[in-house]
Amino acid sequence: MRMMPVALAALVSGALITPAMPAAAASSKPDQIAQIAREAMKEDHLNAVIVRVMKGDRVVTSRAFGESMDGVPARTDMRFRNGAVAFAYVSTLLLRFVDEGQVKLSDTIDDCPTPTRSR
Repeated sequence: MRMMPVALAALVSGALITPAMPAAAASSKPDQIAQIAREAMKEDHLNAVIVRVMKGDRVVTSRAFGESMDGVPARTDMRFRNGAVAFAYVSTLLLRFVDEGQVKLSDTIDDCPTPTRSR
């Protein structure tokens, strides 16, 4: 279930690797992350984005953008339920495991490997 954080980390790291620019033109990492969030909101037609990026135990940035509901500004202390979003990443992981030969789509849950039971 680590795919989403990895994808976010890859997106953020890739976006932060930019050609060298003069110090005056370079923005801070939190500003660059905020720009990524704003661009994602625009490109993907998102109402709100809540971002928290950590490096070790240190918070690099924690920001909220947009409105979670009409008239309700997004806040960094908000909680959300991932609901149907889970279907997308769980099915993606399942299909990756199928491609790797770890499971078959016809397997039952009892057939699936666990940390204590191999195939």
